[in-house]
Amino acid sequence: MDIEIKNTLQRFLNLCDDMNERIFADGNGSLKNEVKDDLLYFLLYLSYSDKNVSDKEIECINYYFDEEYKESDQLFSAESKDRELSVPVSLTYFIKIDNDNYTEQEMVSTLTAEMIGLYKKLGMEIICSDRALVMTEFKDYEDYISMMETYASAYLKSGYEKDVYEERSVFSHDL
Repeated sequence: MDIEIKNTLQRFLNLCDDMNERIFADGNGSLKNEVKDDLLYFLLYLSYSDKNVSDKEIECINYYFDEEYKESDQLFSAESKDRELSVPVSLTYFIKIDNDNYTEQEMVSTLTAEMIGLYKKLGMEIICSDRALVMTEFKDYEDYISMMETYASAYLKSGYEKDVYEERSVFSHDL
């Protein structure tokens, strides 16, 4: 487990609090909660790729989200095992924010790329947490990330190039 990734996640979630009003102007929603839920969905999707959530994977989720989940929690129920590949709702929100910045302020923002980068890092952490790389987990990771990048490429007005933003990352340096 990596403290840098944990700090990046926390800064991203704090940023969500700052941007909440842009997405939920009526105050009836939480961007932070949407992001957390979508990230947990992704991590569980990867965890169940090998049909078993290990103690190390639960420990990893607890570490990054400052939770105390147990295998017996509803989060890890039988219904949770039947996860499907779907675009995270929070990704559409960040695409909207990036597109608004691009059209209203003629500024290219990288929030969508930052979010996808966070998925990449957390996904690799969960896959590697139990020290056994199962090819189904890696394939599911690749499929999920590819789906997100394809969606971002299709809907971002400023364009999305997966490798371009990594060096300009808001979160690659301490804020």
